[in-house]
Amino acid sequence: MFLCFFSLMASMHTNVQEQSKEIGIMRALGFTRFQIVRIYIEEAFILVITAAIMGLIVGMLVGYVLTSQVGMLKGLPVQFVFPWEFTIIAFGCALVISILASAWPAWRVAKADIVKTMKS
Repeated sequence: MFLCFFSLMASMHTNVQEQSKEIGIMRALGFTRFQIVRIYIEEAFILVITAAIMGLIVGMLVGYVLTSQVGMLKGLPVQFVFPWEFTIIAFGCALVISILASAWPAWRVAKADIVKTMKS
């Protein structure tokens, strides 16, 4: 989870820095700081949910294949069990991480001076 946090934070920081002129234009058009931060939080939320769902599907498939292969090789009845409680906890942690990792870089650029942001 820490790797996910820092990876998402670095990605969002780079994304926000590259779009600083657009953020300056949005601020000049009347967007509030909160609205700009919300845009980037929603972007990170979509990225994290998509990655979590894809990871869940791939993890379930790999787990099922490995479980069935071990059962066939050893001749023992091995049952595939998936812990849904841990999945829900992981999804919750991922959502909190997405909010924390995206809000800070977006807030830094959103609170900057509009003119300086548009010049850079």
